[in-house]
Amino acid sequence: MDITNKLKEITEPAVGPVMDMLSGLVLDGVAGAIVPGVGNLILSYKQQRTEKNLEMFISQIVARQNEFNERLNRLDPDRLQKITNHYFGIVTDYVLAVRQKDKINFIVNGYINLSDFQEFNDDAVIMYYDTLDQLTMVDIAVLKSHHINYRGDSANREFLEQLMRGQQRLINEKLERLGLFSSENQRKMDENVKNIGVYLQEVQKGKKNPNLKYSKVWGSDSYRLTDYGRKFLEFFMNEYQSEEVQE
Repeated sequence: MDITNKLKEITEPAVGPVMDMLSGLVLDGVAGAIVPGVGNLILSYKQQRTEKNLEMFISQIVARQNEFNERLNRLDPDRLQKITNHYFGIVTDYVLAVRQKDKINFIVNGYINLSDFQEFNDDAVIMYYDTLDQLTMVDIAVLKSHHINYRGDSANREFLEQLMRGQQRLINEKLERLGLFSSENQRKMDENVKNIGVYLQEVQKGKKNPNLKYSKVWGSDSYRLTDYGRKFLEFFMNEYQSEEVQE
């Protein structure tokens, strides 16, 4: 069975706006256009992965169609068209390229949660999904371990126990580079530089016995979620939380 027929079978139970959205993908033959090599007797590994990704993505949307349709039916026509057409295409691009299939769950969560956002634009959507694209499942597990809602998640803790020696430090540094974590040592160093500037100004002004404030930077570092890291997690989790979660 080729990809188009498989998707027709998967989408058969779909109703409402979700059916309208998916029918263009399947019935109009778009699936054959976006999955290179469909119809060939021998598909490359990448093509097979792309097919499986698309099947899983569509299956998850259909499985959650009641929830999704409820949200979509609350939208005005322009917003509905934007979500089910424009953003559906953008999100599908990420689905086709994902290397770890478990990440498709997060992609679907973000897409469904997107329908609840009144103010969102292409740059913001792409920024969120570009960031997700750079993360592995273990990166996400480390990120979740710093959110108050997931610190007691035993499954997440067990997943983190698989980390090799030194891997956590590399992941922390990666999450910091992506703007999801902030470093306590970096905060101290920035504060020290600022304090040195204040000290030198006082010396230049001739102040007697100026005081140089200094915070000791330890060999080991600690990290915390940035505002972006917190919003990123909440966007890609099962339910968007409009209220800020305090650490």
